[in-house]
Amino acid sequence: RERGQLQGQRKDGSLFDVEASISKQRLNGQWVFTAIVRDVTQRRLAEEALVESRRLLSTVIDALPHHLFLKSPDGKYLLGNRAWLEYYGLAPDNIIGQTAEALPNMSAEVLEMVQQQEDLVFKKQRIVDIPDAKMEAPSGQVMVGHMLKRPVFDRNGTVIAMLGLFTDYTTRVHAERELAENRLLLRSVFNAIPFPVYAKDQVGRFRMVNRAWLEFYGKSEEEVLGQLSTTLKSLNQDDLDLIQKMDAQVLSKGEAMEVPVWQSRDAGGQEYVRKITKLPLSDA
Repeated sequence: RERGQLQGQRKDGSLFDVEASISKQRLNGQWVFTAIVRDVTQRRLAEEALVESRRLLSTVIDALPHHLFLKSPDGKYLLGNRAWLEYYGLAPDNIIGQTAEALPNMSAEVLEMVQQQEDLVFKKQRIVDIPDAKMEAPSGQVMVGHMLKRPVFDRNGTVIAMLGLFTDYTTRVHAERELAENRLLLRSVFNAIPFPVYAKDQVGRFRMVNRAWLEFYGKSEEEVLGQLSTTLKSLNQDDLDLIQKMDAQVLSKGEAMEVPVWQSRDAGGQEYVRKITKLPLSDA
């Protein structure tokens, strides 16, 4: 018996795909051929649609900036998208069908952790969510990001695979670290100024005060930040009126103001004569 794919022709002249099964047997000294022909046009169209669907899915997966991989219940990689493969410097043929041991820079400690995570996914059908995971490339480059591992089920509810998704936010972490360092530097410089300095928002609330200012008024940051000048008990009403007037003028005109001689008292009641300079701050 032989099978083959052929094309048939309908009465209207249109062509269609057929699958033919031909068998032969000897009958009364002659060869007799029996052919069974089946129209497989719909099957072919379905197969082509499936191939196209898989191609589209593969294109979408490879276009993702996130690192994505799929593993079987026995720990073997079934799929890895372009971002994940390029990070590890791998070709699909080098990793598909392999386990995590085939990845570079995988220590025994890391492999044990990976196995524990996969046991949670495959055996307990749990989602593994690690907000601050790390991945190390062959070059030694370390990425910080969000790792998510979750089970993939078939229609019967059986776990057939594990989907892994790593979202890289290394750049954000570095930016946040640099911002924190800059803030610390700014705070250090601010506190090193030997005379009282402060910054207020447009409503007149204290946003920053340096150490000299706090010591002069005998206050802590917790008592002052977010508060108005009226929290300073040592100021009389005339002083408060002058401060508010100056604040309003600096904010409305965007110009610096200066009081060459201003008398005030510190937390101990001692009188001081100071010069006040107020400058507008902009976000430009």
